Amino acid sequence: MEWIVGTGGDLSDWTALTDVLEDDYAAEQRWLDGDDAPSEPLPQPPKSVEVPAVALALSRAEAAHSLRISVDSLDRHVIPHIRVMQLGGRQIIPVDELQAFVTAKAARALRHG
Repeated sequence: MEWIVGTGGDLSDWTALTDVLEDDYAAEQRWLDGDDAPSEPLPQPPKSVEVPAVALALSRAEAAHSLRISVDSLDRHVIPHIRVMQLGGRQIIPVDELQAFVTAKAARALRHG
């Protein structure tokens, strides 16, 4: 019995522990019976998560489509000039990189008019 109580035979700690457990059990029973329910309902989590309508990055096909060019043209004329994320075996193109590329090309075209 000494290894359970851990006090060398003194049962006062064991009695205190059983009192706490009995109080916890009684509180749980009151809660289950509805006597100790919260006075106001708990807040509910949102039904859905709002995701921004604008993508942060695009696949090669999506990027080519957004620029109105073929994937082959994207690979030859755009990809070498922008930063691209490697995600597994896929290349993911940040939208802001595409925007910067278009802005730079448009500015250069205007200068050379």
